[in-house]
Amino acid sequence: MNVKLNELIQKAQGERSQNLFASQCNISSASITRVLKGDYVPSAKMLKKIASKAENGVTFEMLMNAAGLYIDTSPVKGDSSEEVKFRIPDEYKELPIAFYEGAKDLTQEDIDDVVKFMEFLKKKKSDK
Repeated sequence: MNVKLNELIQKAQGERSQNLFASQCNISSASITRVLKGDYVPSAKMLKKIASKAENGVTFEMLMNAAGLYIDTSPVKGDSSEEVKFRIPDEYKELPIAFYEGAKDLTQEDIDDVVKFMEFLKKKKSDK
């Protein structure tokens, strides 16, 4: 369970019920519950939805950092745009997938899926 992320999500929720907050964020209340219980690692997309309806000054960047997903705003080599890119969480950077030639072509959704699978495997191992 990610205590810092949980605290930020609850702060973002403010005085609203979890059902109302989830509805306003256009995500299910069950998804928020799973994140708060540590059963699910939220994607950047989910955190963006939460941040869009957050109260109490909670920002997308704060949620991303608490979730271990860091924002890299530097332009891609040869790209003059300022488009935001996402990185693999630091705790997983040493894993082989980060070094495969094909890994550079992964989308953020692909990276989120890999991270979720790794979290699943960690949880499965800890449940034994």
